[in-house]
Amino acid sequence: MHSENGTSRRRDVLRAVGAAGVGLTVVGDVAATDDGVEIDTVRYRGRTLESEIVPKAWYRHETRVDTVAASLRQEYQSNRGVSGVGLTSTDRTVGGRFVTRPVVYTTDEASGLSVPSARDGIAIEQRQTPDPEPDTCYDQDYDTVPGAAQVENPNGGVFSATCRVLDSYDNPRLMTCAHGFDRCQGDGDIEYDDLEQSDQDLGFVDEWSVGQDWATVQLGYSSPVDGFDSGIAGTFRDFTGYVTRNGLKSLMSDDTTVYHNGRTTCKTEGTVTDIDVSFEICDGAYANNYVKTSAPTEPGDSGGPHYKQFRFNNDSLASLIAPHYGGESVGCAAYKIRQDHGFTFGGNYTL
Repeated sequence: MHSENGTSRRRDVLRAVGAAGVGLTVVGDVAATDDGVEIDTVRYRGRTLESEIVPKAWYRHETRVDTVAASLRQEYQSNRGVSGVGLTSTDRTVGGRFVTRPVVYTTDEASGLSVPSARDGIAIEQRQTPDPEPDTCYDQDYDTVPGAAQVENPNGGVFSATCRVLDSYDNPRLMTCAHGFDRCQGDGDIEYDDLEQSDQDLGFVDEWSVGQDWATVQLGYSSPVDGFDSGIAGTFRDFTGYVTRNGLKSLMSDDTTVYHNGRTTCKTEGTVTDIDVSFEICDGAYANNYVKTSAPTEPGDSGGPHYKQFRFNNDSLASLIAPHYGGESVGCAAYKIRQDHGFTFGGNYTL
């Protein structure tokens, strides 16, 4: 069956995707200390794998930014000229870290719309809703398919795998992008659509989301592939968890290098520049809670993972930021996918 937010599964209907962002003050994500505020930055199977202490002044400022952004979302939620409200990085620092400001994304129907330049002392930016069109490295055959590996649909479309995931029943799946299966065409039903590797059957679509642009693939019974790998093609790292929203804000605050791997551009790097990005993903349907990075990408990289590198128990690991959607290096935030659909990213790591 097909739900209102474009997500389908055979077993049950998943809850709808919320358009509003999650604030910094989520219970369990922060804790006050004498030196500052401790925030969770990477989580896996309900457990914090990485946290850091941020300055109280920076945290208070970012909480104000989130409050202003939330008020803007509420104010414009019924306005057809506004597709969404996100956050973008700035050159201003508070407590030694860069801070963000809200962005109001407007459409062609926004003629005459007056967006305030500031609210409660927080600067506000108005920006045209972006149009990121879906833009050869890891094109070999894999016995166990890793993230970033080249995959194809039977109609000749070439794109990239995201990573191995476990669904809410702990079944192993391979995540990739939904738009690789033309999910905006016809009735948008891509369930059971085939996925291939070098013209060999890999499996078929099990679940998907149009608005978040991901699809998970179940291994085919006759596939020559043995399974899916938690690693990232071209690296020696395994995916283990996802970057939290607080983690994304921390990445923006100090220009931490993040990475993208895909079949066209191989491994590239950049920084997280925007979160809660909104744009039209299909005719009249807008995506929210997307992340933008400055990592270069090209056609064929769609579905490839944007990720952060980190260490846990002296192991070199990777946490998913987002599957890649388009040429502007955007993708739906992994924390939002996890929140709405319960996926475990990676799934091989033993704590």
